[in-house]
Amino acid sequence: MENNEINKILNFVAHCNEFINGKFLFANLKIKEIEQSIEDSEQISLLIKQCEADFKYSLEQTKAFIKMPTKPGYFVKPEEPDKFIALCHLLIKDIALGVKDFDSFATKYFEDEQLSIQEKFCKQIIEPFKNLIADYFELSKDNETFFKLEKSKKEPKSENTKIEQDDKKQIYLEIIEVCKNLIEQITTNDFEKNLKNSALIILLEVIRACERQDEQNVYALLIGLSYLEDKFKPLNHLFDELALVFEKL
Repeated sequence: MENNEINKILNFVAHCNEFINGKFLFANLKIKEIEQSIEDSEQISLLIKQCEADFKYSLEQTKAFIKMPTKPGYFVKPEEPDKFIALCHLLIKDIALGVKDFDSFATKYFEDEQLSIQEKFCKQIIEPFKNLIADYFELSKDNETFFKLEKSKKEPKSENTKIEQDDKKQIYLEIIEVCKNLIEQITTNDFEKNLKNSALIILLEVIRACERQDEQNVYALLIGLSYLEDKFKPLNHLFDELALVFEKL
């Protein structure tokens, strides 16, 4: 297997581990990234295609996701690894495409007294799914490194440029989403008034710069925002999320 394809599989593992390790704030987005990493890998796609051959998704969903009228729902793992892989992938794809809402679905079937619904979902779905695929290709299940992929030489230069532009547009949209969440949290929580106003002004400017796809201005504004981060300790996870998304540009 070529190094580039190995890196694609390791990137899939890294996306799964990122979600498993607590990037739950934007669960739908993280699941979309996992699905995209699957689509990016020819070898994972081929394996999943083989597992999904003759797989009856509707029937297997009924067997695996149990919900009684008066009791919490729960998940019953298929015994056959190929069925489990097929079920997990189609579920991930449904969430990524918006067919299923992650929060509603996880609340219905993954409630737990000791774990959050996100932790339970990762423990029962994402982690074993990732492990099966990593083991199949004899690669590390613990990889957390994202590898830069080589572009296909067969792709015309103009097409490469378009893909890069589309990727950047998606990253700007992700930054806007995090900023809107920060604005909501800062507005609804009890922070010092002048501090709150300063942060809101910067966040609104970041959104405007993202809409213009003005990378240099976004960078400058985020540096300014970073000086205020220590004043909003309850929201540090959101500031971390914002920094991680910006690093993709």
